[in-house]
Amino acid sequence: MLRLWKWYQNCLALHPVKTQVISSGLIWGLGDVSAQAVTHYTAKKHHHLHPDEDKEFAINWRRVATTSLFGFAFVGPVGHFW
Repeated sequence: MLRLWKWYQNCLALHPVKTQVISSGLIWGLGDVSAQAVTHYTAKKHHHLHPDEDKEFAINWRRVATTSLFGFAFVGPVGHFW
């Protein structure tokens, strides 16, 4: 884990904007997948699923792509220069 952290720090030193853009996009995408899972399983636990929704968890990839794109295109660059 320490090696990974040192590698990340090195990437930040050499290519700060590119590293922050990629990191933001990945974090936003993973965060959205996590949010979808938590929402689904919480609704399932409390029986709040709509009849037309699947009982099985399915990732909404279009939503993940949208949030990742927001992370890549806006949060990463703006966060770096803020």
